[in-house]
Amino acid sequence: MSILFAGGGTLGSLHPLLAVAQELRSRNANVKSIFWTTRKPLEQRLVAEAGFDSHPIVAGKFRRYFSLWNVVDIFAIVAGFFIALSRLAVQRPAIIMSAGSFVAVPVHVAAWLLRIPTVVYQQDAQLGLANRLMAPLATVRAATTTNRLKLFKQSAVVTGFALRPDLATGNAAKIRQRYGLDPAWKTLLVIGGSSGAQHLNELVIQGLSHYPQQLNIIHIAGVGKTVPTQRPGYKQLAFTNADLPDLYAVADLVLCRAGSNVLAEVLALGKPCIIVPLPHTHQEQNARELATAGARTFHEADLTPAALTNHIRAALSDAAFMASASEKSQNGLPVDGAAQLANILLTYL
Repeated sequence: MSILFAGGGTLGSLHPLLAVAQELRSRNANVKSIFWTTRKPLEQRLVAEAGFDSHPIVAGKFRRYFSLWNVVDIFAIVAGFFIALSRLAVQRPAIIMSAGSFVAVPVHVAAWLLRIPTVVYQQDAQLGLANRLMAPLATVRAATTTNRLKLFKQSAVVTGFALRPDLATGNAAKIRQRYGLDPAWKTLLVIGGSSGAQHLNELVIQGLSHYPQQLNIIHIAGVGKTVPTQRPGYKQLAFTNADLPDLYAVADLVLCRAGSNVLAEVLALGKPCIIVPLPHTHQEQNARELATAGARTFHEADLTPAALTNHIRAALSDAAFMASASEKSQNGLPVDGAAQLANILLTYL
């Protein structure tokens, strides 16, 4: 029997699915995990690197604001539904899991019609449209925390965050050697996300001359977002996946957005962090909920390159913050979600 994972559009909806599939594989090599994603090369690459089969499916996104793309995507949504219906009728997976992607909505509707069990997994502090639509049809509704559990009107279970199994196995020395980082300097890791965070990138780059000279900076700027820069100890990357545990290992402080997956990773590793949530999105609520777990949060509108630099300087020089942030992070977050979700899926095999 096989298990189908449907996700994509953003990597935030794909990472936890990969974590669960890897957990399943570690328990039973005979379990076949299949992924349906968009045609984005980055999604196809991530699934392939993890060692799973990936099949693209037509997907349309409904935007809750005026856009002519909504008209175009109606046809993509309908096409995605009929493609999913025909595939599922033949393949008949034991169960289907998703984590909030618009890619998964037509798949879940088709599965409901065919009476195939489904799992909907809620990561963010705010219920997204995709999960709002899928939850009433789902066999199992799972959430990362008790607060998120309350978002569902139907019965649900708390599983914790589903994180990649190699997260804590990073090798800091490998990164220092590869990029020529001074081991005597502290290291700042900036994570803009798979597609980058343009304004956050600009704040970091424009403030480079104001950072302490004896500071290593590794900046994941996003695919297509890298720009030429000259500063000793500064390394800019477009995207990384396999090396992410190593980058976390070398980091003394992390600057990031407030996507639920990256926050869970940072806090699970006990890394002090500065959070700049994407304005007017669910990330602001994510940041509020996790600020007590060892993070400093700042509104993007209040930041200038100099102000952000000052906040980073203050954090790095505040020994009490760095120590307490690490302690609170490691003790304040349920991070065994991959194992808990795997338990649920295995009951349907």
